[in-house]
Amino acid sequence: MITIGDIVFVLGMHRSGTSAITRLLKTLGADPGSNLLASDPELNKKGYWENLRLIDLHDAILDTMGSAWYDFRPYPDKWWLERDIRSFFPKTMEILEQDFKSHNLMLIKDPRISRLLPYWLGFLEQSGGSAKCVIVMRNPLEVAKSVGSRDQFSVVTSLYLWMVYTLESEYYSRGLPRTVVKYETTLNDSNSIVDQLTAELKIDWPINPDKVRKTIDSDLDTSLRHHQNPEKPEDILELVESAFALYEMITAHNPDQIRPYLDETRIRVYEDPSKSFPWAKSMFETNRALFETKKEYRKSQEKSLAGIIKRIRMKTVRTLTRN
Repeated sequence: MITIGDIVFVLGMHRSGTSAITRLLKTLGADPGSNLLASDPELNKKGYWENLRLIDLHDAILDTMGSAWYDFRPYPDKWWLERDIRSFFPKTMEILEQDFKSHNLMLIKDPRISRLLPYWLGFLEQSGGSAKCVIVMRNPLEVAKSVGSRDQFSVVTSLYLWMVYTLESEYYSRGLPRTVVKYETTLNDSNSIVDQLTAELKIDWPINPDKVRKTIDSDLDTSLRHHQNPEKPEDILELVESAFALYEMITAHNPDQIRPYLDETRIRVYEDPSKSFPWAKSMFETNRALFETKKEYRKSQEKSLAGIIKRIRMKTVRTLTRN
């Protein structure tokens, strides 16, 4: 069995700029492992830096709770202590052993961990190792627009997801070495972000930051930031304002100094869908239908492409045989 050192977890809602931060951390020498999710030329051409097997593992954990990454409803109380959840520990260790070269400083990024961090903390408590967290923040309406464009989710769903992911990543990382970084600052002032990560995570990077500052700065492409400064929809202004208030508070202050505000906001966000539970469940089922339809369409496209490639190969073989 391997000896686990530090694991840096990159937390934050989907489409929040977590990929850019993960790429920066990789340049400093943290190991994101192998078996990574392929880049997407339209959505994320520089790579997601997410381990495919861990994505499947996280989805399996969520499925055990009857949930999914696009579900903003509260999870059961102390869900991470359940036997069915802890039964994933051996598989987790297997993935870390097989897919990561360096076990001294591993780098794990999957937005799902924003809500599943207690699972990982339980795993590390049993197996050894320590967690350090980077919470990535981006304009919540930009995130909502980006998620909506990718997954056809409503702005309401996307904003609720952003708030839940943000609040839970902050809550579950309390007491751990952590830092909050803004996506915009990362793109525009990477040097200050490198200094912030080094100071607040207290990591002796495998690669001297001063030797790769220019590489990091040139790698961060501001043109990849889409959906900038969208207009606030008037029909859900209260929800939008709540999201922006959270964004401003958590990026302007040390989260430990505003715990009463964060706790009050988290309770309120949980209560809203709970009071209208039929509506929340209906929204979840709608999101599931949208997501599954998109997944099936992607599979059909891949199958169709595979068929075309197969026919081309067969035609090429017949031509060569004749000649």
